[in-house]
Amino acid sequence: MKTAVRSSLLLLALLLGCRGEGTPPQPKGPAVPRRIVALAPNLSETLFALGLGDRVVGVGDFSTWPPEAADKPRLGGLFDANLERIVSLKPDLAVLLPSEKDLAAKLQPLGIEVLTIPNESLADIEKSFTTVADRCGVPDAGARLTADWRTGLAPRPVPGKPRVVISVGRQEGRLADVLVAGPD
Repeated sequence: MKTAVRSSLLLLALLLGCRGEGTPPQPKGPAVPRRIVALAPNLSETLFALGLGDRVVGVGDFSTWPPEAADKPRLGGLFDANLERIVSLKPDLAVLLPSEKDLAAKLQPLGIEVLTIPNESLADIEKSFTTVADRCGVPDAGARLTADWRTGLAPRPVPGKPRVVISVGRQEGRLADVLVAGPD
């Protein structure tokens, strides 16, 4: 009997020690999403700009850019999201705006992860690039898109000597009698 107990303990110790030669345990984080939906046009555009268009399985009715978005199934909009259609596409991630909280509340109990992306300011939009990219496993694409965004928003000198008109007042509903500031 003692031999059987010792043999069992030895076998258990060997099995516990055989996790793999030199392989540390892998951290358990959320899986990289492979099937993504987004109803808001700006979020659909962000997904495509990050190079994730092949993972997008559905977009909102008003998503028109890039042209590849036109080939994706239409899922409704803010007030008429088609829950059945969304679920039928088996997404593992829904990228939504805070205003889509009702839809998020319906998707989460169905096992669909929701990533809510604020968009109230330019800073929110810029941060959304890295937030979505990091969650989707393409952080370099997020950094690239952020750099492109900043370059596109940077002020540029206007060539020549521009002439500027500043309107400081006019009669409501009329373009006549416009008051402006400037010489003469």
